[in-house]
Amino acid sequence: MFHAFTGCDTVSLFAGIGKKMAFQVWTAAPEITPVFARYMTSPNEFDETKLAAFEKFVVLLYDRTCSEASVDAARMFLFTRKGRQIEAIPPT
Repeated sequence: MFHAFTGCDTVSLFAGIGKKMAFQVWTAAPEITPVFARYMTSPNEFDETKLAAFEKFVVLLYDRTCSEASVDAARMFLFTRKGRQIEAIPPT
């Protein structure tokens, strides 16, 4: 699950995030391990709790000190912290 989530032959990877960095984040945030395990055993039972955990993991991939829980909020925070205007944020 970790290999597929962080990028493999058939899935794109997160921009600028390699396996080594993703593994370091995973070991720093062990609460994601049971979520990966539950998703592997029952992929059809996807709920908001799993989504929130995966989203927090992605946020931590880009900034381990970010306190935001959602990818959208973290993206806005990371873009504007360097003094840039939110109106200038590029589309996703």
